[in-house]
Parts: sequence; structure tokens; C-alpha cells
Amino acid sequence: MRTKRTVSVIMYFIPAAIMVICDLIAVEALGFSSVHPAAWLITLMLVISAFLMYQNRWWGCLLGVAVGFVFVYMGTRETGQIINESPIGVLVCGYYLICGIICCKMKDKN
Repeated sequence: MRTKRTVSVIMYFIPAAIMVICDLIAVEALGFSSVHPAAWLITLMLVISAFLMYQNRWWGCLLGVAVGFVFVYMGTRETGQIINESPIGVLVCGYYLICGIICCKMKDKN
């Protein structure tokens, strides 16, 4: 039981950790003003989502799904990015839906 809880907690925090690391790398390389405020908001949403799911609140996954929708929307616009964000957004939405289902099932067992 404890191992399942540890694995799920790690799973909740992976996207947030990746975003924090990417933001910090950009800040270190290009300066604080190089990271758009929307990127900080997205990072904050992922961190809040992870903490909510850690607290066995399955609806915390909705913040992660919202971030996925933002990525899909950004992929439909010409933002000058090297990569298209839409596929990443679809993956993020799916990932957080799965995390929400796992969180809900774990809450039922407790």
C-alpha cells in the first residue's frame, strides 16, 4: 500500500517538476524576464494540481487538464515556437485524466 502511494505521489509531481526545471533553466540562461508570466502561471497550476491530488482530491487533475487545453490552443496559433504544442497538450490532458482516475481509486480504498 505504501509503495503504491509513493509511486502515485511521484507520478503527480513529475510534470510540475519538469516545468519548474525548464523555467529555472530559461531564467538561468536568459534572465528572469525571458519567461512569460503565463509560463509561471502554468507551472503554478501544475504544482497546485499535484498537491491537490496528493491530498486525495481527484478534482485537482482538472488544473492539469486545463494546462493541456492551453497547450492545445497554443498549438493552433502561430506563436513562433519551434515545436507545435498541440500534441503535448493532448498528452498532458490524457496524463492528468489518468492521474485523476488513479487518485479517485486510491481515495475509495482509504
